[in-house]
Amino acid sequence: LAEKTNIKITARPFVCEVFDAHRLPCKIDLDRVVKAVNCSDSIDDKTPPTKVNGKDIEKDKNGWPRTLAEPNQNYGRNPIGVGVSFPLGIVPSSSFSGLQSETEEKVKFYACVCWTDVFIASDDELIGKLGCAKLGSEEDINNQSPPYKYPLEIHQSTPLRVLHRRSSDVRSRFIMGLSAKRIDDHWFRLRLSTSAGTYVKEFVHGDCGRTLPSIQSMLGGRTDITELDCEGMAI
Repeated sequence: LAEKTNIKITARPFVCEVFDAHRLPCKIDLDRVVKAVNCSDSIDDKTPPTKVNGKDIEKDKNGWPRTLAEPNQNYGRNPIGVGVSFPLGIVPSSSFSGLQSETEEKVKFYACVCWTDVFIASDDELIGKLGCAKLGSEEDINNQSPPYKYPLEIHQSTPLRVLHRRSSDVRSRFIMGLSAKRIDDHWFRLRLSTSAGTYVKEFVHGDCGRTLPSIQSMLGGRTDITELDCEGMAI
């Protein structure tokens, strides 16, 4: 993807502040933090991407699929999937304000697993309703020209789950690209790129009609998201 679009995709940048520190950490201290978070003996230890065959889906006791998203790359072997890329470094306090402003204009990339009560007979039926490319095809999420409908402008009211702490408003966001793949009759996988500030969960389930259009409105039946992974952003 990076070669096709001449952009670099990276994981989410972050800044941590240590209060009342007795001393400034040195490089050895920071390397030790990376190893501890990654549950690894090496600062650059990486686990290969997880490949999931749609015909061999592991399910838990309730019948829910396990780990169907396909991460690009994990750092370390943390059992909950958290990883930090090397190296960590000391930054000025101004990095806090700069971090948010830098991400507000970036394109972000996501992978997710979804369920719908609509019967999905084939990949062709799924991508036909969503107007997107098939996941893993040559076009993948770079489908920004006909016959695909992306970039797609959507209108999102402040989600119900954050309405208690954010002002009510309607915001325009863009789904820059979308690709989909059928898993079985009711499960499917999505990869998408969005403008910053897009509520991806609400784009999938519609948030009681507060996000339009949505995956639910395009499929014409109840739809929900069970796994969501931010793969990175364009920088």
